[in-house]
Parts: sequence; structure tokens; C-alpha cells
Amino acid sequence: VKYLLSILLFPFFYLIQTTFVLLFVSEKWVALAYFLSLPVMAGFSWAYFHLFKKTKKNWKLYNLKSSKISAYKSLIDLYEKTIAEISGLLSK
Repeated sequence: VKYLLSILLFPFFYLIQTTFVLLFVSEKWVALAYFLSLPVMAGFSWAYFHLFKKTKKNWKLYNLKSSKISAYKSLIDLYEKTIAEISGLLSK
């Protein structure tokens, strides 16, 4: 529901933002440039968000590895057992 609502409303918000830019800036080409830059900046924002999530996940793993060595080793052992079991199931 939220995804559908955001797909339907984002053009409306883009137009509202562009209208405000047009009201505060006397040059129409600046407002047009702003309007055209919105989707490009949204793409950068989306990529940055995913990079941030990946970095945060790696940082948590690094902290686990450096501070709780036994917990990290047990996590790696569990991971290797799980991969071996899944590989055994898939090879049958």
C-alpha cells in the first residue's frame, strides 16, 4: 500500500517542489533544471542508501569479529555447516 501510494504521489510532490523553486527564482530555466535533476538525485540517494546499509552491516560484522571472537567463530562454523547441508541437499 505504501509503495503504491508513493508511486502515485511522487510526481505531485515533484511538481510542488518545482513550483516553489519557480516562485523563489526568477529564471524559468533554473526551475526546469531543478525539475530535471530530481530523478537523477533520487537515483544517487537510492544508491547511497544501499551503500550505507551494506557499510553498516559490514561494520557490525567487523565489531563482532574484533570484540567477540568466540561468537564470531561460532557464527562462521554455523555458516559453513549450513552451506554444506544445503550443498548436500542440492546435489541429491
